[in-house]
Amino acid sequence: MSKKPYYDAETTATGDLDKREYFIIPSDWEVKVRPINDVGKLHEAAYNEIDDLIMKSIYALAKEQAIELKIMREDDQIKWACIRLEAFKAGWFDNQKFTIRKKVTTATDVLNVFENDSKRIKSIQNDAWILCSFLPYMAEFHFRTFGSTYNSSSASNYVARAQNLATSLKINNLLTYMDNHETLYSKALAWIGVKRPMEVLRNNDAKTRIPSVFLEREKWAQLGRL
Repeated sequence: MSKKPYYDAETTATGDLDKREYFIIPSDWEVKVRPINDVGKLHEAAYNEIDDLIMKSIYALAKEQAIELKIMREDDQIKWACIRLEAFKAGWFDNQKFTIRKKVTTATDVLNVFENDSKRIKSIQNDAWILCSFLPYMAEFHFRTFGSTYNSSSASNYVARAQNLATSLKINNLLTYMDNHETLYSKALAWIGVKRPMEVLRNNDAKTRIPSVFLEREKWAQLGRL
């Protein structure tokens, strides 16, 4: 019998993720992966000039991606880019297979995109950060216990379970961050997969930053009950 871990099966969990929805990182600089026990930590004070450019580039590339995906309203484009940036800042990036590298135009262009949206970013980034501490664990939990992440055939069940757990955490109001359920529960953060959230769940040093509802369900086997 193969000893290959169940959580290597990212494609099983995520399905055929459209390459247009992959997470985009700038190829202009080396982008480091944060250690597992660092996921969920804020390190604002430690950012240097290159880190700042990398993050603003991730935002600019994500906003460009949103436009290419025909996300029409600019506010929705900003929300898409912001939640992807907050996911990166939270440490969810680990060179997942659903990542592509793209060269940014110029540093000036990147800074202009970010600065033009900075007021709106500041007003929603805390909501995006909290969602980045909920949605990846929700996907992992649902895959482990019900055999799937968000998909159209069982969307109503997934949304109901997510809303129940979010209500327990008193963050259910944040689930309106995106108007479209598929965008919020799948497309925006599907690139993270389920392997890294499971690794964080198993790391004792990270447990203080994991929502209680997922810690309580950490050992639930497949076909567990909600």
